[in-house]
Order: sequence, then C-alpha cells, then structure tokens
Amino acid sequence: MPQILTEITGRVATITLNRPEAMNAFSDGMREALFDALEKYAADPEIGCIVITGAGKAFCAGGDIASMAAMQRDNDTSELQTRIAVAARVINFMRAMPKPVIAAVNGAAA
Repeated sequence: MPQILTEITGRVATITLNRPEAMNAFSDGMREALFDALEKYAADPEIGCIVITGAGKAFCAGGDIASMAAMQRDNDTSELQTRIAVAARVINFMRAMPKPVIAAVNGAAA
C-alpha cells in the first residue's frame, strides 16, 4: 500500500498521508514520498495550491514511535540524525514553497 496518495482536481493537488493503521505516523518512506510529491507539485505550473490531509481517523500522529524506540534500543544516533535532517528538509521546503500548502486536518494531529 502506498504511504501517500496523490490526486489532482483542477489546479489543486491533494496529498493524503496513507498509514491509517498507524494514525498516519511518519515513516522514513512517507517522509521521502511527501518530499518527492511536494517537489513535483512545486515545479508544476498547472498546480496552484497543495492540500495535505490524512487517511482514516487522524491527520498525523507525528513520528513513528515504534521505529524511534528501536533506534533508541539499538543506540542508533546516525539514523536519528538522518531522520531529523529529512524531516527538516520537508518542513523547510514547505515553508519556502512558491504555492500555498494547506493542511486539511481531520482528527488527531501531532
């Protein structure tokens, strides 16, 4: 199952976080897929704005706690630093986007 879904309606691109079984908690793959979709839509002159929403009963629970616990248990600080860098890249890209990014928050959000 893809970790994000995308849909274009007119000039609006909708990105749906698609891990409803985990309340759309960010996995490594989801962060990368979100960045790729944002980058694609930022460059597309046919897209006027981007909406981000979540599948199921939550918008996003934040980071995937199970994988964070595994990193802590394994004392894997390099992986943690990589995750932080990727998350910062996504956030900074959204902040600098030339198009509006709208959060359509449904349910819990962290």
